[in-house]
Amino acid sequence: MISFVILIGLLIFLVKRFLNSDSFHLRTIPTPSSYPVIGNLALFAGLSKCDTFQLICDHFRQFPRCFRYDIAIRQLICVGDPDLIQQVLNSNVCQEKPFMYKFLEVDYGLLSASYIDWKEYRKMLNPAFNQKILSGFVSIFDQCARALVEALGNSRSRSEIDLLPFTSHCTLQMICQSSLGSDIASDPKTIEFCNILEELLGILSARVFKLAFYNEWIYRRSESYRRQQAIRAKMRSLIEPVIKQKRESMKTNMFLTNLEDKEFDRKPRIFVDQLLQMERNEQKISLDEIQNHIYTIIGAGNETSALQSSFVLLMLAMNPDIQEKVFLELNAIYTRSDEPLNYNSLKSQSYLEAVIKETLRLFPVAPMVGRQTLEPIQLGQGLPLIPAGVTILINLFVLHRRPDLWGPTANQFNPNRFLAKEISNQHPFAFIPFAGGPRNCIGYRYAMLSMKAIVSHVVRNFKLSTRLRMEQLRLYHEVTLRLEGGFLVTVVKRTQSSES
Repeated sequence: MISFVILIGLLIFLVKRFLNSDSFHLRTIPTPSSYPVIGNLALFAGLSKCDTFQLICDHFRQFPRCFRYDIAIRQLICVGDPDLIQQVLNSNVCQEKPFMYKFLEVDYGLLSASYIDWKEYRKMLNPAFNQKILSGFVSIFDQCARALVEALGNSRSRSEIDLLPFTSHCTLQMICQSSLGSDIASDPKTIEFCNILEELLGILSARVFKLAFYNEWIYRRSESYRRQQAIRAKMRSLIEPVIKQKRESMKTNMFLTNLEDKEFDRKPRIFVDQLLQMERNEQKISLDEIQNHIYTIIGAGNETSALQSSFVLLMLAMNPDIQEKVFLELNAIYTRSDEPLNYNSLKSQSYLEAVIKETLRLFPVAPMVGRQTLEPIQLGQGLPLIPAGVTILINLFVLHRRPDLWGPTANQFNPNRFLAKEISNQHPFAFIPFAGGPRNCIGYRYAMLSMKAIVSHVVRNFKLSTRLRMEQLRLYHEVTLRLEGGFLVTVVKRTQSSES
């Protein structure tokens, strides 16, 4: 009896709190089936990860302009119209949603700072991703992609392999060498980095659909939180010693990091060296800030590039005619299969770039983007004022496949659409695989170069095939877009005769 009274009291409290909240008027926005207190959570009860992602995508198709999710007493506003998306992503009062993206539990300025602070951070970080810096990384990308080819060659005794473990190890090597100047991925003890990062993303994604875990007090006493902390400690144990060593070396002038350094063009300018030289208000940024940026670069750069490269290679395996066109383009640029890559040769691979962009369209590695309102914002006509503190969700996966934007073949793989002149007439926010607006992904050019390097080396050395077909692919969302069952392909070494 006492428990029943407590339950009724709790329900009354939640209902009153919701009715008195600033977001109560958002009920005018349509929603899928919703229930008192728990809202839409019942829709996802008992569903697999793939079915959950499919249901969310179905809701975005059902309500193509705007709808809402009620998660307990919280409101989640979902926008699918490209005009609304453009407004949200360009707005000064919408920041990245920390709950969804702050998966390393660090006070990363780009996620939690005010708009003015964020602009200051972005201004400081932009030089770390300029063309001259990125061109210096091509030698790293080339070296790591060659190691990937060797690993694939050693695996050919099996008829079918999953590409993701290979691309994950490759991109981890790339990001560690370009951010820390250290090949920590070659240490057998750190091979688990990719696996624990994947587990961390899974913990975060699962939390979204667990009502009890919205309470920080409850979540911090859960096994999920304890495991999350263990993963975080492991990542720190790998990265912190390298950063501290770099800092000490910088103090003794062992590393030359002046932009006017005559040796600049002969060695990559790694991120940690640049971060150690950055200043704000004539003061060096703190070691904690440097660590936070490095964690984010590694966490975001490794997982996303590995998955996207795997999707590209899988699409080539599914489409041998397109794979052959990529190979012919590479043959026209490189005189031999082991010729080193360089910045200009990567930039000239226009057809491969179209293949990557088409893969990004169909399989955006970050399929859903979240923004949180810092102040009230008025979206499109007929919609209520969105109060501060509300999360706005954008589904890039559905946006990139809208028939009204991409035509009746929106679900088909066709790289030619990124070669046609018509692409210039497309809505500017119809294709935003790296998000859009001033807070778009700062590392998109880095990602494109690293993916080109991986695909170039693999296609120059192997023919890819697969038994998988587009309609068989089952996808799910764990912050990044994942493929159930793996990226299964067969690799066959190209012979001299097949290259001629």
